[in-house]
Amino acid sequence: MADYKDKLDEWREAARRKARELDEKYGIKERVEESARVAGDAARRGAEKVAEGAERARTEAERLGDDFEVREAARRAAEEEGEASAFRTAAQYQWAGSGDGSRSRDEMRALDALELEVDAEFTAIKAAYRRLAKQFHPDVNQGDKAAAMRFQQVQASYDVLRRAEERKAGVKL
Repeated sequence: MADYKDKLDEWREAARRKARELDEKYGIKERVEESARVAGDAARRGAEKVAEGAERARTEAERLGDDFEVREAARRAAEEEGEASAFRTAAQYQWAGSGDGSRSRDEMRALDALELEVDAEFTAIKAAYRRLAKQFHPDVNQGDKAAAMRFQQVQASYDVLRRAEERKAGVKL
């Protein structure tokens, strides 16, 4: 076993001598050191760019975070205003009136155009729309400009109320 250790030590020493000879002959050590310096400089520049990018990203995230908080607050306020849940509860118990806040002005005008009460359910709205659309349809009243205008008013009114119901229910009807 001692012979193998001696042989191994000899080979290591021979390898070191050869490395020194090659280094002296070709300047390998200097080239390796120069390459290491260049690589280190490149790594430093890359790290600086990454740090700058991270700082820009952090600043942008803070800006967007502030925008997000503002948008989120506006969304919540609009949702609370649109729901008007206390007024809907009042409408359920027939306490609702035109000023109860559960419907917008456009919805109130649309209900008036469909000849309905302010607390009408969507099924009543749909029935009134169909009845009035059949009554004032241009195919039924050919050449009657007033009937054509009334038909368009009925269609627009139903569209306003249908969209409001979709928003309230959260689905397309």
